[in-house]
Amino acid sequence: MASSDYILQLVRQALDDFDDKPLEVAVRRAVRIANLVGDTEHARLSLELRPAGGPAKQR
Repeated sequence: MASSDYILQLVRQALDDFDDKPLEVAVRRAVRIANLVGDTEHARLSLELRPAGGPAKQR
């Protein structure tokens, strides 16, 4: 599991970037942080936000 300091750093970065980045980026970060702390209830949020049908976006 990630250290508390690392997780706090991620949360601070996410909050600092909230106004400058698209909401989609903030949600992905929140899901990653939830995964790091073992919060599976909130980590499932990523599944609920994916568009229904069709293939996933290519990066």
